[in-house]
Amino acid sequence: MKPRFQAFRLALAASFFLLGLPAHGQMLPVQFQAQAQMTTKAGDVTGCGFSFVAAHVDEWGMQGLSGSINLYLMGAVAVKAGLFDMAPTGNAKAPVKRTPSPFQLSWARAGSGKAVSPQKPEHRIPSEDDGFQLFVVPLEEAGADLLMRVAVGGEKLWLGFRSMEGRERIFSGPLKWEGEGEAQFRDCFDGLSRAASELSVGATR
Repeated sequence: MKPRFQAFRLALAASFFLLGLPAHGQMLPVQFQAQAQMTTKAGDVTGCGFSFVAAHVDEWGMQGLSGSINLYLMGAVAVKAGLFDMAPTGNAKAPVKRTPSPFQLSWARAGSGKAVSPQKPEHRIPSEDDGFQLFVVPLEEAGADLLMRVAVGGEKLWLGFRSMEGRERIFSGPLKWEGEGEAQFRDCFDGLSRAASELSVGATR
């Protein structure tokens, strides 16, 4: 995603934030603006998920977060997110200045389900995008619930960010799909399920 377009989406998401004065470690309510994502290889679906943006304002100022969650045919769930301190610039072409927050992605979960987090050093992968953190967890550890319960089940997405001092910022809220995002996600997941079934049949022959 291009930085300028991403900044625009964050600025748009800011119109949906909820005001409050919570302390660090408490739940911070947001609404995640979501777009469906699909990964393909040679025309076949190899991954499905969604990207998201949100914003929140409290006594610490305005913060924006964005990222993505994807399930891949190879049997892994990838969670990527970045938290940014945001300030208006007064420039119509670049209305928001983003500065990476010292709080970094620690875990993710759907509703009251099990939190997905990097349990081993190799689960953490350096992100190509400045200010973002990425971890990839085997499907048997993460499960597909993180995607399905949020994307289709309507449960809230929870994201935990932690500072080096051990403080936490926890954001929670529902997805609001952009356009035909939910239908696109369902179609993608159907394709991914068919691909997985074909692989399973091929492996037993």
